[in-house]
Amino acid sequence: MNSTPLELVVASRNPRLLEGLRSLSALAQMRIVGEGQGAEDMVQLVGLHQPHALIVEDEPGLRESNLIEACRLCRTGLKVVLLEGPAEPGSPPSAIDAFVPKTSSLAALVGTIESLF
Repeated sequence: MNSTPLELVVASRNPRLLEGLRSLSALAQMRIVGEGQGAEDMVQLVGLHQPHALIVEDEPGLRESNLIEACRLCRTGLKVVLLEGPAEPGSPPSAIDAFVPKTSSLAALVGTIESLF
């Protein structure tokens, strides 16, 4: 990975999870450029900030394949990490690049994100 920080948009309705994700910048060359709680936030933030990756909590309304695809249309090459997993039946394999259980350490999440680049 190069010295330019990876820019991330995170989507979650869980304030404690968001707080934990904010510490990614202290652990690795990553910077959160946008935080959203809903589907509209997610697409708008990806379009506005053009991040390298989108970190999405596995919640109804946030992990929908059509929303992920809308985000990918806003940002070519966008990587998508789903916090929780596994993929729902019928979800297109290309919709999510990686699955990380919410119970994983931040170091494990960092490793997963870095492995995508």
